[in-house]
Amino acid sequence: MPTKQLFQFDAICHEYKLGNVTKCVLNNISFQGSAGKTVGVVGESGSGKSTLAKILVGLLKPTSGKAIIKGVDCHDNRAQTTKLVQMLFQDPESSFNPRKTIQWHYEEALSIHFPGKNPLWIKHKIAELLESVQLPLSTANRYPYELSGGQKQRAALGRALAPKPKLLILDEPLASLDVPLRKQIIDLLLKLQREQNLGYLFITHDLSTLKYIAHDVAVLCEGNLIEFGTASDILSNPKEGYTQRLISAVPDLIPRRT
Repeated sequence: MPTKQLFQFDAICHEYKLGNVTKCVLNNISFQGSAGKTVGVVGESGSGKSTLAKILVGLLKPTSGKAIIKGVDCHDNRAQTTKLVQMLFQDPESSFNPRKTIQWHYEEALSIHFPGKNPLWIKHKIAELLESVQLPLSTANRYPYELSGGQKQRAALGRALAPKPKLLILDEPLASLDVPLRKQIIDLLLKLQREQNLGYLFITHDLSTLKYIAHDVAVLCEGNLIEFGTASDILSNPKEGYTQRLISAVPDLIPRRT
């Protein structure tokens, strides 16, 4: 059964101006992703990965080109796309208010996206979200600093799922976790993807992780898309020397996706 296109970058260019100096950070980037699939975006620091994510979530307007989710321009129609796309960051603790419980954070997200819902509905929804990310209900009454790194990332993931998004942007979500926890979070992401037909844009510098989770891979180098294709093709038979160097530099910590 063919998959349905979920998002698209259409000739994205972006420049930053520092005084009289203009720096191009993205140069004519075009690729797409589908519902229920993961596109991995890989490249060294400064390659433009995070800028691309900010454009897709609507936080940055590209200098030219368009980022589109389900046929809607991400920047010009943020009111429409805000429920469609959510973002999960490398450091979940920085996205939580340390003085507020996890329940407060979930209530805030739900009240924004589902205004007018009664407290009982919100209570049931919080329980569903915590269960979906494999956290006990008691987590709702805890503060972020009381959670382990893996628990905080699961809690952040649950909050990101609150508006029922179609696309999750995962910006180095495993970088602060040790290897066993990385495997657990990846297994959870794959489970949620199967159950909810989620699309993922998975940003990383770790190609060994992409072997396990990605269906397609985009390789960025200094703002240019130098390779795009299936994960098996890119990771097993890279055509560009830059990609070959990235692959050879990373140990195979996680088994390849089957």
